[in-house]
Amino acid sequence: VSRGNIYAMRGDYHKAEEDFITAMKVDPQYSEVYLMLGQLAMAQQEYKSAMNWYDKGLLVEPKNAVLLHNRGIVYF
Repeated sequence: VSRGNIYAMRGDYHKAEEDFITAMKVDPQYSEVYLMLGQLAMAQQEYKSAMNWYDKGLLVEPKNAVLLHNRGIVYF
């Protein structure tokens, strides 16, 4: 996930997404990766995709305040 964050900060969204997807496959219960994928989608103005990632993260951790907050931002 750390390398994915570095790619995202550099604007290399494709490589960041690849790293986050790999992390999700390794540990699908790690809610932080869904947050990162949602934020990555938001940075690219892909709001429907962001909402989907936040929803998937909330299935893993329903009371995650950051996921709930970001989902609210996308919704409004």
